[in-house]
Amino acid sequence: MHDILKNQLGYSDYEIKKIRYILLCIFSETSKIIIIGLLFAWAGFFLEFVEITLLFFVLRGYGGGLHFNHFMSCFIFSLAAFFCILLLNQAFPFHFFILEEAILFVCLIVIYCLSPITSAFRPEPDSLVIKQSKRINACFILLYALLVSIVPYHHFISLGIWTIIIHTLKLAIAAILKGGHTDEA
Repeated sequence: MHDILKNQLGYSDYEIKKIRYILLCIFSETSKIIIIGLLFAWAGFFLEFVEITLLFFVLRGYGGGLHFNHFMSCFIFSLAAFFCILLLNQAFPFHFFILEEAILFVCLIVIYCLSPITSAFRPEPDSLVIKQSKRINACFILLYALLVSIVPYHHFISLGIWTIIIHTLKLAIAAILKGGHTDEA
């Protein structure tokens, strides 16, 4: 494949490495999501898995987070985060509107201040990308807070709040491990 890309299609070695990296990332993330999804389905929590995944897709996609160098460490941490959210939601469901909104507000501030936190393997984002990431995450959490104010207590609303809390904690840990986040936008 390398020879075809290089000799027949004219790709440089660097471009081929980027293609390989992207394909590896897609395979890695897809397999991780499938395995966790199967575990949640087997345990009878597939809808919870779908909600957590969709929320993480937006929050992590625009805000970044913890990044690991190996598939297994990433998989184990992701699995632990998913189960932690599920267990926290079952043990401590949210029932108080004011508390929910206050927690979401704190998460919004923390995520806005810290995001985006990118992988060491990716170039640092420019100021435009940083502003866009912050705005998208802030708007997303504000929309979720609006949903919380419209919809009375529901298991899935509480699950979403726990997902946002865990994402916020993971982002804070990533910022500490990365040596603080100094990008201002």
